[in-house]
Amino acid sequence: MQPAVVTGYRLSFQQALLWREQQRGLACSHSLCRIRIKGKLNVECFQQALQELIARHTILRTRFCAVPGLDMPMQVVAERETIACPRVSLESIQPSQQAHQLDTYTRTLRETAFDLETAPLLRCVLFYLSPSNYLFFFCLPALCADAASLPILFSELVQCYRAFLGEGEFSTDDPLQYIDVSTWQNDLLHEDDAKEHYEFWKKIDVSSLDNIIIPFRRDFYHPSSPDERDSFSASIMKVTEAIPLSARFQSLLQSTNTSLEAFLLATWLITLWRFTGQAPTIVGIEGNGRYHEELVTAPGPYSRVVPVSLSLSEHLSFERILSLVRSFLSEAKMRQMYFSRSIYTIPQAWHFPFQFAWNLLCSNYKLCM
Repeated sequence: MQPAVVTGYRLSFQQALLWREQQRGLACSHSLCRIRIKGKLNVECFQQALQELIARHTILRTRFCAVPGLDMPMQVVAERETIACPRVSLESIQPSQQAHQLDTYTRTLRETAFDLETAPLLRCVLFYLSPSNYLFFFCLPALCADAASLPILFSELVQCYRAFLGEGEFSTDDPLQYIDVSTWQNDLLHEDDAKEHYEFWKKIDVSSLDNIIIPFRRDFYHPSSPDERDSFSASIMKVTEAIPLSARFQSLLQSTNTSLEAFLLATWLITLWRFTGQAPTIVGIEGNGRYHEELVTAPGPYSRVVPVSLSLSEHLSFERILSLVRSFLSEAKMRQMYFSRSIYTIPQAWHFPFQFAWNLLCSNYKLCM
């Protein structure tokens, strides 16, 4: 019998970096969200919409196959994939018991490893809490989706659902496929225009990262033996109430023409500088990789962490620090697609002891007949 021929695609820059860090236990391997749906839900139409979503995006039909002789797997896309969305009723138990079971399932979902060679990789479950209250779990490997992908996918799922209900239309636009975009991004790194962007990133001396002294640190990244190394474990901090911004704080942001992201990053840098006593302070900041307008609604692991370096001193005013951070953030977002660890002469296994990620991903959806 002739062996089956499988067409594979190389990993993108972001996927390759994620793969290496996951092998070292330094990266989260799941992208997970819980979405509350209020209103009367047509479950049949919802299942059809989910299937339509999978048909539209190759990244939802992608698995990762090891290839003999290569240290990285290849992406393999299935022509079609059928996904089952189990339905679990919790309507007969009290809200407190519902919350306990949902939290338990969240932990189980996050801690259950993916078999990356076996499709489908998408995991989803619909919990019935009451006749007009549902909780939808949507989970993918981080190799298939970053945090910004989740609201993008659910927004499109809502559009498909309404189309199946007859309350809207299906999008006639062919979505950008991650494999095509990642191939373009990989090629982009080798174009002549990339040299200018490389020079911007090369000015940041990442070799000093290993010299950062963190008081009371555990020897997490450099244990005396591989068996002593801890693995990465994500945790959740629940905030029951949003803390409103005071009028004075909002006035400060407006008067300095500063975004909340830049303000929080500036205060984080100042905190680290005072904590470590070292300058310059280097932090990894997460960009969502969707700088081009065409990529704003594209799902996939586009996010990448890039370095920001700032030399702080007691002579700098807070307003001046805000200005420096605001300027760097603007330029870093514009150049993030050209960042690659390969531009540095030091080994690519270096890490950021401190990172900063800021995402506003909250949206409310109400699905009704």
